[in-house]
Amino acid sequence: QKSLRSVHGASSTEVFAVGESGTLLIFDGSTWTQRDSGTLGTLAGITVLADGDRLAVGQSATILRSRSRAADSPRRPRSRR
Repeated sequence: QKSLRSVHGASSTEVFAVGESGTLLIFDGSTWTQRDSGTLGTLAGITVLADGDRLAVGQSATILRSRSRAADSPRRPRSRR
């Protein structure tokens, strides 16, 4: 079991959690679903920006940004270093 480091809710039907080993969870109001974050490093924080995009930050200067649910089909977040 991996520890979570940050949880952010855009709404009651869109909540995100990140943590150790690249853990990324999404809550849709009834079920938590694990998603591939594209990293094995610890993710320390997540927030939802005003435009609906999600931004997660973590170990080794990892920055992940993914488009809002309305704008994307399941796509991997982009990673910057």
